Amino acid sequence: MAEHSIIRKLISLVTKHEIISIGTKYFPTTPLETEYVDMFNYTQTMLMEIDKAHITTESIFTNLVRDVGRENIPENHSFYELLPAQDKVEEYALVSNIIMGSDRYMYVELSEPSYIINLFTDIILRENGEIIERSETEIVSRLMSKNDAIRVAIRLVGIGLDNGIRVRAA
Repeated sequence: MAEHSIIRKLISLVTKHEIISIGTKYFPTTPLETEYVDMFNYTQTMLMEIDKAHITTESIFTNLVRDVGRENIPENHSFYELLPAQDKVEEYALVSNIIMGSDRYMYVELSEPSYIINLFTDIILRENGEIIERSETEIVSRLMSKNDAIRVAIRLVGIGLDNGIRVRAA
């Protein structure tokens, strides 16, 4: 797709950010991966590096500790690096991370603006969630696990029902 390389270069020049891919060459092996890859390619989703990733051995280990929790790493551990970190974002690793990590994300939408969005934000933060994006009617957040996301989503929908506000969550 020669036009993609031209478009990537033009967009990189205009935005001053590296374009990793438009669509993806990732080869899906499961139905979930197939669904995501089809969506990426059909919509020509652009993967762009907004902030430099700074991929180092130390950052990889820090992310591992963050993801599994320090309490789950033995005190006398050894962390072996089979290949040195390349400090470069790989399309396949990024797409895989998007697909595998997506189930921890929660999207909440109110039918109309309401003060209850502040309560929802507080609940998500108390559940050790992270607010990714927020508007008057929507919240995109990341929770610790898929189960936490499901549990919190059910709670928020229930609170909305109790207050006569239509809430959708995914």
